[in-house]
Amino acid sequence: DQRQTVLETESSVQQVAFAAAGSRVVTVARGGVARLWDAESGAELKLLGRPLVDVNRFAVSPDGNVIAAGTQGGSLELWDARSGNPIGILGGTRSGVTSVGFLSNDQLVTAGYAFNARTWQFTHAGGPGRLAFKRRSPFSACAFIPETAWLATASMRNGVSLWDSQSGRLIGQLPGEMAFRTMAVSPDGSRLAAAGGIDKVVRVWDLLGGVAPVDFRGHDDEVSAIAFSPDGKTLATGAFDASVRLCCLQSGQAPA
Repeated sequence: DQRQTVLETESSVQQVAFAAAGSRVVTVARGGVARLWDAESGAELKLLGRPLVDVNRFAVSPDGNVIAAGTQGGSLELWDARSGNPIGILGGTRSGVTSVGFLSNDQLVTAGYAFNARTWQFTHAGGPGRLAFKRRSPFSACAFIPETAWLATASMRNGVSLWDSQSGRLIGQLPGEMAFRTMAVSPDGSRLAAAGGIDKVVRVWDLLGGVAPVDFRGHDDEVSAIAFSPDGKTLATGAFDASVRLCCLQSGQAPA
C-alpha cells in the first residue's frame, strides 16, 4: 500500500526540495512563484518572496533551516524554512541568479548572467557578498566540492573551472571546453558531471584519479538536470526530450 500526498500547484513545477527535517516542501513553479508546503498534509503554508520578484533557483541549507533563493532581478533572498518568514535579502548583483548552493549553514555561492560567481557569508540578519570569481562568460552553474575548499563553476563558453573558495584564485580548468548549462558533484566529491550543450552529451570527470572524462549519450534533446544518487554510483539526467535516464557509473549501463 503506497501513500501519496499531492501538492496542488497552479502551474508546472520547475524545482522541488525538502526542508525543516522533512516537514516542509519548497516548490518553484513556472513564472518564478515559490511556495512552502506542509509535507504531511500537502497544505500550502506560505507564498514565499515579494510580489513581482521571480525566483530562478533555490537551495536549502544542510541543516534544513534556511531557504536561499536567487531571483531574476539579481537578489538573494533568505527565508526561515519552517515558518517561511523572511530572514534577509542579500544584494550586490544586477543580473539574474541562476544557480545557488550551500557550503555550510551560513555560507553559500551564487552564479548567474553576470560575469562572476559570488560566495556569501550571512547570519539571520543577512550580510554582504564576500568573494567574486571572475570569468570571461556568465556562469550557468556552480557547486562546492565536498571535503575540499574548491568551488566548481560551469559556463556555456569556458567549460568547467575550479576555484579556491577561500581566496578566489583560479586553480584550473577541467579538460574539454564544451558548453555546460547544468552541473552536479557526487556526495563524496570524487566525481563531477556536467551537461547542457546542443550535443546532448553528459560528461563525467574523476576528480581524484586523473582518469580521462567519460561521455554519456542517449537523450534526444538538451540535458537540463543532473543528480547523483546518495551513494554516488548512479547518475540521473533529465532533458528537454521529457525523459529521465539513470546510468550506473561503474558499468556505464542503466541499473537493473
